[in-house]
Amino acid sequence: MIAAPVRYDVAIMGAEVVLPPLGVHRLTVAISGGRVAALLDPGVPVDAARTIDAPGKVVMPGAIDPHTHFSYEGYSGMPLDALGAHFESESASALVGGVTTVLITYRNASPYQEIFEEMKRAGETHSRIDFAYSLGITSEEQCAAIPAYYRDYGVSSFKFYMAYRGEDAKATGNVYNTYDDGFLYESMGLIADIPGAMAMVHPENIDVIARLRRRFQAEGRDGLAVWTASRPDFAEAENIRRALYLGQEAGCAVYIPHLSCRKGLEAVLEHRARGTTAAYIETCPQYLTHTKDSPEGNLAKVNPPLRDPDDQEALWQAIASGAIDTFGTDHCGVQREVKSGDIWSAVPGFPGVATMLPVLLSEGVRRGRLTLAQVAAVTSYQTARIFNLYPRKGTLLPGSDADLAVVDLGLARQVTPELLRSRADFSLYEGKEIVGWPVLTMVRGQVMMADGEIVGQPGHGRYQPRFAREETTAEKENR
Repeated sequence: MIAAPVRYDVAIMGAEVVLPPLGVHRLTVAISGGRVAALLDPGVPVDAARTIDAPGKVVMPGAIDPHTHFSYEGYSGMPLDALGAHFESESASALVGGVTTVLITYRNASPYQEIFEEMKRAGETHSRIDFAYSLGITSEEQCAAIPAYYRDYGVSSFKFYMAYRGEDAKATGNVYNTYDDGFLYESMGLIADIPGAMAMVHPENIDVIARLRRRFQAEGRDGLAVWTASRPDFAEAENIRRALYLGQEAGCAVYIPHLSCRKGLEAVLEHRARGTTAAYIETCPQYLTHTKDSPEGNLAKVNPPLRDPDDQEALWQAIASGAIDTFGTDHCGVQREVKSGDIWSAVPGFPGVATMLPVLLSEGVRRGRLTLAQVAAVTSYQTARIFNLYPRKGTLLPGSDADLAVVDLGLARQVTPELLRSRADFSLYEGKEIVGWPVLTMVRGQVMMADGEIVGQPGHGRYQPRFAREETTAEKENR
C-alpha cells in the first residue's frame, strides 16, 4: 500500500524560523489542527490548504507577556465588570505586537472561588488571544485558599505587594492592609508545597518611600525625577533581598517583576550564587528605553519608577547574558486624562503590550545588543517554562500550539495610539519610529492579525490552566 500524502492546514514557507533553544533555521512550518505539525526542509514539497510565503521574514514563537493588568482603572482598582471590555481591546493591541498569550495579574478583594468562573468567562467571550491569571493575594481568606486556586483553576503564580500596606497603601489606590512580612512568609509556605508554583513579589520598601514622599511633597517638588527620588533604587533592592530571604526560609520560588535597577539585579544574582530556592527576574521595555529625565513627564509615572542610564545598561547586559529570565510590560490600558495633575496625583502605569516585542527587535537586535534567539528566549520560551505553559506555548517544535509572529525586521512604523489599538490613548513611544514589526500573528493556527489589521474575532482566546509537569531528559539537557 502507498500512504496518502500528508495535507496540512497551513504552511509558512521561505522564512527563517527561531527555535529556542535550537537557534535560527530556514524551515517550512506546517500546521494542522491548531498545532505545529512538522518543521520541514525548504526543498520538501508541501501540500497545504493555505500557503503563506514569507521570504525575507522571520517566524518567531508567539510572545507571552507575563505581566499585564487588564481591567486596571487606576486608583479605582480592577473592577470585575471592566474585564470583558479590556480583553476585547487589549487583546487586539497584543496581536499588533505579536503577543499571543498574556498572564493577567488580577487583584480583587473577593474570594476568587466566588468570581473565577466569571473571570474565565470574560476572557473566553472577549479575548482574541490565550490567557491565564496570576492572582493577587490580598486577604487571610485568599491566603488560605492558595492550594485550592492551584487545584481547582491551575493557577501557579501568586502576587504580593510589599510596597502597599497601611495608610500609605490608600495613597496609591490600594485598600489592602494585610501585607506584612508574616503574611508574605505564611503565603510562601503554602506556595512552596505546590509543584512549579511561585510568589511574585512587588519589592519596594514602603517605609522609606513614605517618608521621602512626605518630605518632597512638603518641599513642593514635582515632576518625573522627584517620583524616582521618592522611590530610590536601594528601596527596591532591599525589598528584593528580604523577599528572597523569606522565600529561602519558606522553600518558595520567588519571581521579581519589573526589575528596574542595577542594585536590584545584584541582589538577585547574589541570592542565586548562594541560595537554594529559585529566583526569577522580569524586566520591562520602559526600563530599557526611558529614564527619570525622559520628556514624557507624568505619562511615564510607574512603580517602580524609571531610573538612570547606568541602570538601563545593566539591564540590557543582563538580558544578553541570560541573567534576566523574562520580559513583561506591566501593561495598563489607562487613558491620558488620569495622568494629569501633579506627579503625586497622576495615576501610575501605561500601555505596553503592543510594543514589547518591537522594542526588543528595534533597540536590541537592530542595534546589535541581542540576537533573535535571545529575544525569543526572553519573550516566549523562558516565560512559558517558568509559568508552566511549556511545551504547548513558548516554542514552535512539533506538537506545540501554532502561536507565532511573522516578523519583518526592516519594517519601520511610527507609533500612534491608532496603530496600537489599545483603549489607552497614548504610548511612551508615541511619535517615535520603531523598526521591526510583526506582519502576521497567529493564535493556535488561526491568523488573527495581518499587516496591522485585526482579522480574528473576540472569543478565540482560551484560558490556560498551568499545572506543573515533569521535564524530559532532552528538555533538561537543552535548558
